[in-house]
Amino acid sequence: MNIIQKGGNYGWPVIHHQEARAGMITPLLEYTLSIGPSEATFYNANAFPRLKNNLLIACLRGESILRIEMDKGKVIKQEILLKKQYGRIRSMVVGPDGYLYLSTSNFDLPESKGERPYDMILRLRPSNTKENQIAQTISSNNKTAKTENTPAIMFKQLCASCHGDKLQGTETVYSLVGGKFKHGADKQSIINNINNGIIDKGMPAWNGAISKKDIERLADYMLSESIK
Repeated sequence: MNIIQKGGNYGWPVIHHQEARAGMITPLLEYTLSIGPSEATFYNANAFPRLKNNLLIACLRGESILRIEMDKGKVIKQEILLKKQYGRIRSMVVGPDGYLYLSTSNFDLPESKGERPYDMILRLRPSNTKENQIAQTISSNNKTAKTENTPAIMFKQLCASCHGDKLQGTETVYSLVGGKFKHGADKQSIINNINNGIIDKGMPAWNGAISKKDIERLADYMLSESIK
């Protein structure tokens, strides 16, 4: 990475990495082994104040987001975000809401090696957003709730767009009401479907995106709601 200057000689291919030579500019940053950078942006929105003016780099081989804090053209801090959590990050944009939107690239053989046979579009938002405040309120009013993210809220966020908010289905997805699970109606089958997805039907795999405990809670919720 360089800061481009008019008429600057950046040395390639005479010098590279951290090599130096008179009249040539050594890179400000370089990474060996390569992190496989795919997209970069300066964060200038307001949703994440601590990221303001930071350079964010999406990494394929590095399977992370690299945060670089700079001051007067010098790097003063680097931080690795989401390391190995979602796999290879292909694209990253800042939405009009100030949230970060990412897409993964885990199924582009042979580079990805097929370790994650699915891809995701992810939205990163601060924990103090209105949606999360609602979740916290529900949790505080429910003495039996063990986490802020209730199964009902998880279902609404992850599943309702296809299965309907009450499992009633949509124009393209059949209803699950009455326990009509075509791919196994027992709890373990539902857990397996949530984990692995039903790729040929367009259902993504959530394994690795949410915890095993939350997947189990989500399966319990779907079973109980389907027979109401």
